[in-house]
Amino acid sequence: MHSRTVSAILLTLLLFIPSTQVLGKEEEDDGNVLLLEELTATWCVFCAQIDPQIVELQEVHAQRLITVTIHPPPGDVSDPLFNEAMRLRYQYLGIEATRTPSFWLNGDFYGEGVVDVGELSSQVMAEEARSTSNSKMSMSSLTDGDSVTISLQVLETDGNRNDTRVTIMMVENIVELRKGLASNGQTIFNNVLLNSISIELDDEESEPELGGIGWTINKNIHSPNGVEIELECNQTMDDDVFFIAIHESINESTTFGVVDTMATAQGVDEESGLWVWAIVASFAFGIIIVIPNKK
Repeated sequence: MHSRTVSAILLTLLLFIPSTQVLGKEEEDDGNVLLLEELTATWCVFCAQIDPQIVELQEVHAQRLITVTIHPPPGDVSDPLFNEAMRLRYQYLGIEATRTPSFWLNGDFYGEGVVDVGELSSQVMAEEARSTSNSKMSMSSLTDGDSVTISLQVLETDGNRNDTRVTIMMVENIVELRKGLASNGQTIFNNVLLNSISIELDDEESEPELGGIGWTINKNIHSPNGVEIELECNQTMDDDVFFIAIHESINESTTFGVVDTMATAQGVDEESGLWVWAIVASFAFGIIIVIPNKK
């Protein structure tokens, strides 16, 4: 009886020991998720006013709205957050003499300058109301902190994939710059585009467009009813990094579907694991001493 009691307690404790298995999150798009892209800059005074309001706007619309910020290429003033992924997005959206801040909602130009966030929120709700499931996607991610594996399915027939691509963005929720580096006084920047890869869906042999280093495509399988893609990004993942997949037109900035997923690593390191086992062993030893033997 005593041995059974101890075994049962130990088994219960084992269930609560954190594992080192790496987990991820899977999301599916039902056609009602919208993508809001903002052209902002570290030297833009108006951006410092509007950026916090855009963060609040995303919070209001929760899972129905995803925002990404893009910084302009070097000009009269250089932006320390600008990178290759932003350059490609800048080119894709057709940004030329557009002022900062400027906004694109599902690839369509919305407006520039200090926009009325209330009106923008109304536009988001209007788009949500008439949105139809033009594209069905699912995406999952697994990471160990040093790299990430992304699995993506685009469930569209051959005809619906013509002249389209999927762009996967790596986005960081919060980027902090040291004080004085941004001339507009900002130190916190939200949903900053870090890296990207674009893969054509009507030609599995085409070369991907890379917005940064570290990408490897492990699988790119085309069938009459969809495309299955698995790829890795060999880049250190911070806790607040997540990924967005966009099914969009190749030739013009038109969005057909969006899905996002947060890559998370849940586990303990070896040293922490040893401490857990030490606690379990000590607890079990105490039970053996305290509980009298019954014969």
